[in-house]
Amino acid sequence: MGYLVLVATAAVTYSVVVCVYRLYFSPLAKFPGPKIAAITSWYNGYHDLVSGGQYIWVIEEMHCKYGPIVRTRPDTIHVNDPAFIEKLYSQSPKHRRERHSTILGTMRADGSILATKDHDLHRRRRAVLNPFFSSQNVRRLSPVINGILFNLLRRMEGWAKAAQPVKLNSAYRAATKDVIQAYALGDGEMCLDMEDCNAAFFDVFTPQRVCHLGTHAFWLAYLMANLPPVIMTTLLPRVGVFATFMINLSAEIDQIKRADKLLEGKTIFHEILRSDIPSSEKETPRLADEAMVLVIAGSETTASTLAAITYHLLADPSLMARLRVELERVMPDVNEIPDPSTLNGLPRWNDGTLVNRNPDLYPNPLEFRPDRYIENPGLAAYQFAFSKGTRQCIGINLAYQELQTFVAGIFRKYDVYDGSKAKQSGPTMEMYKTKEEDVAIYSDYVTFGQYPGSQGLRVIIRE
Repeated sequence: MGYLVLVATAAVTYSVVVCVYRLYFSPLAKFPGPKIAAITSWYNGYHDLVSGGQYIWVIEEMHCKYGPIVRTRPDTIHVNDPAFIEKLYSQSPKHRRERHSTILGTMRADGSILATKDHDLHRRRRAVLNPFFSSQNVRRLSPVINGILFNLLRRMEGWAKAAQPVKLNSAYRAATKDVIQAYALGDGEMCLDMEDCNAAFFDVFTPQRVCHLGTHAFWLAYLMANLPPVIMTTLLPRVGVFATFMINLSAEIDQIKRADKLLEGKTIFHEILRSDIPSSEKETPRLADEAMVLVIAGSETTASTLAAITYHLLADPSLMARLRVELERVMPDVNEIPDPSTLNGLPRWNDGTLVNRNPDLYPNPLEFRPDRYIENPGLAAYQFAFSKGTRQCIGINLAYQELQTFVAGIFRKYDVYDGSKAKQSGPTMEMYKTKEEDVAIYSDYVTFGQYPGSQGLRVIIRE
């Protein structure tokens, strides 16, 4: 009994000392914020795991109450000040950025650049990939992107004949995955050629609470990741699809390594394996991690953005009309996609169309109003959708080219359905039981999650 009392006393004493240190003596003690957030990271954990990815909104409320700099965890501050962006994300060689455990813990892809903690190792790994995602090389990918666009339009024509509502989120994910899959690994399974657009695969990556386990209960996430596959798939059946995906990625990389395949291929991983990087960086498990992150990150985020653009264009016929006027000028033939430089030069296609949420910079930030960037071109300097600095999203050029190409091809062909007309002037789209919340950010699960029960973006297509 005396031993238990001693242990309990030590535990209580330790907890009190930690709380006092964090509240009054920590280097971060001077920053405002809820006391509970300064004491324990489980305040963050509660809102991520129990409330379901809601901590981003709690942080937003903190800023409203405490100002532009708030303490969100015992070891973390959050800054909402546009003037601080360039300082934090400096490109200076002296400015080092190590990945924090709160970021690393959400990923099980240690070999990827996204999950690389060390600044120097990240720089070396990224240097190998950078050339493939330059503007010049991405533009050379136009025939591939255009081909996948036309495959998407072919599927849309089929759905129009079926005369049934279709969930475009699935189609957009399939299209964007096909692009990065083709570029990274070459010919393989094309999701748009599957009847259901490979829905089972994308269901695995539906945002869910388990995504935050690695941040708040790393030991549990590690234990689950190392369970025998039979047990893992019993506990989480959807994991079987992901396991198969990873096995296939490893097999594709091993196939590329074969001498005959390595010499003739022109994909990202052919070039990586032909490069003079250390052999340890060419090991299959590491490259499989890299491939997985490229495919998932390169499909989900771009597809979600395309769904949001589609919603706002269909919800605002006047905005659609202005867009179509611009498109008709540079794209008189619906089957001839302009080159990327032409699309990028259109007024409403600049890199500031994605809106951040700071109301000081963007009055009514939740309003989809691309014209604000035409009225104030300086706003583009504060664009933060792809982050900034040495850890900026490597796929920014590819994402913009995909979005511009897909939006041009889809909405040069399809207009908003007008129910007041007896006959439409051409192919149209009409939203079906879809509201803005179906494409808006509801929760944070590394990628954004929709509200519970959302069916996503559903439309009726008419040819």
